Amino acid sequence: MNWKSVVDTLSDHPYRTDFVVSRYDVVHPSRVHGFERSSGFPKGQFTDWRYTFPNCLDLHVREFSDRYEVHLDEVAPSCDVVEHVRVDAPEVYAAMGAGFGAALGAASGKGLGGSLFGAALGLGVAALMTAAPARRLWRA
Repeated sequence: MNWKSVVDTLSDHPYRTDFVVSRYDVVHPSRVHGFERSSGFPKGQFTDWRYTFPNCLDLHVREFSDRYEVHLDEVAPSCDVVEHVRVDAPEVYAAMGAGFGAALGAASGKGLGGSLFGAALGLGVAALMTAAPARRLWRA
């Protein structure tokens, strides 16, 4: 198995579909031209790796002691970090919207009620913005 065959397998599934690959089945990402060390939402991994394609799709690899967890992201963070978070990490985007709304509500001087209203409004707006059309499938 090689990274190309991993991408071929992933391209038959929706973006963000995680697959497990044994560390012994592929070359370590640090030894493959194009992979860069990255960061991702902490899920117990040692480190994250990304391979960004010319069209800004992104192979995201989480490295664990015995395996890699891999998926394709629709938007590489190196191409557009806000769009990456909106499309590929909508839970983070929603939390950011709620936090921003709460901050605006607090700044309005309406106390806790203003903060809660702002958080709800921010969460709602973020949720609407993450409602994207069905993801297209892509073939490497």
